[in-house]
Amino acid sequence: MKNVGTDDTLNRNVLRTVKTGVLKETPKMLNPYVVFGEEDSAVEVLMNVTFGAYLPHAGDFKVVELIGINTVKKTGQLLPLGDLLETLQADTKKAVEDYQGTAELVEQAYKLSGNQPTSFSNKCKARPLNGIWATGPFLHNGSVPTLAEMLTKDTERVKEFYVGSWTFDANNVGITSVPEEGGVKHFLFRTTLKGNSNAGHNFGTNLTPEQKKQLIEYVKTL
Repeated sequence: MKNVGTDDTLNRNVLRTVKTGVLKETPKMLNPYVVFGEEDSAVEVLMNVTFGAYLPHAGDFKVVELIGINTVKKTGQLLPLGDLLETLQADTKKAVEDYQGTAELVEQAYKLSGNQPTSFSNKCKARPLNGIWATGPFLHNGSVPTLAEMLTKDTERVKEFYVGSWTFDANNVGITSVPEEGGVKHFLFRTTLKGNSNAGHNFGTNLTPEQKKQLIEYVKTL
């Protein structure tokens, strides 16, 4: 995040921790192998609440019953709740083991490359460029309307633009910014608001106009 220089609000929100209150020492998403501490990830607390929303009331494990859907299709009968819970626990345990195994492989890869793994707290995963031409507005927070703007220094990018048009900007490759279309008013995106910054990602901004055009034409083919 530091090298890319883009808005880090989303990253900080994801990494935020909160006091768990009544969730302390209770299983996360019915996972008997992982429990909440006194403070835990805000995202995991939210996920736990969302998962619980699927349960009509306390003690009703209809979500767990869905695990046996394949068994129902094959045998016409639903496994007893106890068997389903046991299956869930076995699957959860395997998932935890697989995660730990993957983490060990990643650590080995770092050692082989001579690098050292660092905290993921300031990292973001770049998405593939396949079909990128059709996914504007760009950057993780949608703060840049076109690829042409992406190749403009962040200090010179537009500060406001309208979102909502279905008209594709084939020249600049991205969304068309118009305040209204067919009687429908569009949303004004302001990059000056918290979380909406279009700063950073200045890669390629020093290319010549012709090189930028060539790069955009290439990206169209992906």
